[in-house]
Amino acid sequence: MGSITPQPSALLYKDFHRNPALVIESGTGIYLNVDDGRKILDATSGAAVACLGYSNRQVQKAMIAQMESLSYCHPGFYKSLVAEDLADYLVASTNGLMTKASLTGSGM
Repeated sequence: MGSITPQPSALLYKDFHRNPALVIESGTGIYLNVDDGRKILDATSGAAVACLGYSNRQVQKAMIAQMESLSYCHPGFYKSLVAEDLADYLVASTNGLMTKASLTGSGM
Protein backbone atom coordinates (compact mmCIF):
# COMPACT_ATOMS: atom_id res chain seq x y z
CA MET A 1 0.00 0.00 0.00
CA GLY A 2 1.54 3.27 -1.09
CA SER A 3 0.77 6.90 -0.89
CA ILE A 4 1.52 9.08 -3.87
CA THR A 5 2.28 12.74 -3.27
CA PRO A 6 0.36 14.81 -5.82
CA GLN A 7 2.75 15.93 -8.54
CA PRO A 8 2.31 17.43 -11.97
CA SER A 9 1.51 14.62 -14.38
CA ALA A 10 2.58 14.17 -17.99
CA LEU A 11 -0.66 12.25 -18.56
CA LEU A 12 -3.49 14.40 -19.88
CA TYR A 13 -6.70 13.71 -17.95
CA LYS A 14 -10.24 14.75 -18.92
CA ASP A 15 -10.26 17.44 -16.24
CA PHE A 16 -7.44 19.82 -17.17
CA HIS A 17 -7.39 21.41 -13.72
CA ARG A 18 -6.94 18.39 -11.47
CA ASN A 19 -5.76 14.80 -11.64
CA PRO A 20 -7.87 11.86 -10.39
CA ALA A 21 -7.57 11.44 -6.62
CA LEU A 22 -7.73 7.64 -6.51
CA VAL A 23 -4.68 5.58 -7.44
CA ILE A 24 -5.69 2.12 -8.66
CA GLU A 25 -3.14 -0.63 -8.06
CA SER A 26 -4.98 -3.64 -9.44
CA GLY A 27 -8.35 -5.15 -10.19
CA THR A 28 -10.15 -8.31 -9.08
CA GLY A 29 -13.41 -9.43 -10.64
CA ILE A 30 -15.60 -6.33 -10.88
CA TYR A 31 -13.62 -4.38 -8.26
CA LEU A 32 -10.72 -1.93 -8.45
CA ASN A 33 -8.14 -2.09 -5.67
CA VAL A 34 -7.10 1.38 -4.44
CA ASP A 35 -3.58 2.03 -3.11
CA ASP A 36 -5.02 2.87 0.34
CA GLY A 37 -6.47 -0.64 0.74
CA ARG A 38 -10.06 0.10 -0.31
CA LYS A 39 -11.90 -2.01 -2.86
CA ILE A 40 -14.44 -0.19 -5.06
CA LEU A 41 -16.95 -1.41 -7.61
CA ASP A 42 -15.80 -0.45 -11.13
CA ALA A 43 -18.95 1.15 -12.48
CA THR A 44 -17.14 3.20 -15.14
CA SER A 45 -17.36 0.51 -17.84
CA GLY A 46 -15.27 2.74 -20.06
CA ALA A 47 -13.28 0.12 -21.92
CA ALA A 48 -14.93 -2.53 -24.07
CA VAL A 49 -12.94 -5.19 -22.23
CA ALA A 50 -14.29 -4.11 -18.83
CA CYS A 51 -17.10 -6.66 -19.13
CA LEU A 52 -14.48 -9.43 -18.81
CA GLY A 53 -13.63 -8.44 -15.25
CA TYR A 54 -10.17 -8.23 -13.73
CA SER A 55 -7.78 -11.09 -12.95
CA ASN A 56 -9.97 -13.64 -14.77
CA ARG A 57 -7.58 -16.61 -15.12
CA GLN A 58 -9.56 -18.20 -17.98
CA VAL A 59 -9.40 -14.96 -19.99
CA GLN A 60 -5.70 -14.49 -19.15
CA LYS A 61 -4.83 -18.01 -20.35
CA ALA A 62 -6.77 -17.52 -23.59
CA MET A 63 -5.06 -14.17 -24.21
CA ILE A 64 -1.60 -15.60 -23.58
CA ALA A 65 -2.25 -18.58 -25.85
CA GLN A 66 -3.44 -16.27 -28.63
CA MET A 67 -0.52 -13.86 -28.19
CA GLU A 68 1.96 -16.74 -28.38
CA SER A 69 0.43 -17.70 -31.71
CA LEU A 70 -0.53 -14.33 -33.23
CA SER A 71 -1.01 -11.16 -31.21
CA TYR A 72 -2.68 -9.13 -33.97
CA CYS A 73 -3.33 -9.35 -37.67
CA HIS A 74 -5.38 -6.65 -39.41
CA PRO A 75 -8.70 -8.29 -40.39
CA GLY A 76 -9.15 -5.89 -43.31
CA PHE A 77 -6.09 -7.17 -45.13
CA TYR A 78 -5.39 -10.72 -43.93
CA LYS A 79 -7.34 -13.81 -43.00
CA SER A 80 -6.78 -15.50 -39.62
CA LEU A 81 -8.64 -18.41 -38.09
CA VAL A 82 -9.28 -16.55 -34.83
CA ALA A 83 -10.96 -13.68 -36.74
CA GLU A 84 -13.04 -16.18 -38.73
CA ASP A 85 -14.07 -17.93 -35.50
CA LEU A 86 -15.06 -14.63 -33.88
CA ALA A 87 -17.12 -13.57 -36.90
CA ASP A 88 -18.86 -16.96 -36.97
CA TYR A 89 -19.65 -16.64 -33.25
CA LEU A 90 -20.98 -13.08 -33.61
CA VAL A 91 -23.20 -13.95 -36.58
CA ALA A 92 -24.50 -17.14 -34.92
CA SER A 93 -25.35 -15.20 -31.74
CA THR A 94 -27.85 -12.99 -33.62
CA ASN A 95 -30.29 -15.80 -34.46
CA GLY A 96 -30.21 -14.95 -38.17
CA LEU A 97 -30.39 -11.16 -37.83
CA MET A 98 -26.83 -10.74 -39.15
CA THR A 99 -25.12 -12.58 -41.97
CA LYS A 100 -21.70 -10.90 -41.77
CA ALA A 101 -19.53 -9.30 -39.11
CA SER A 102 -17.00 -6.55 -39.67
CA LEU A 103 -14.01 -6.55 -37.33
CA THR A 104 -12.22 -3.23 -37.05
CA GLY A 105 -9.42 -1.98 -34.86
CA SER A 106 -9.61 1.14 -32.77
CA GLY A 107 -8.88 4.27 -34.76
CA MET A 108 -10.67 3.14 -37.91
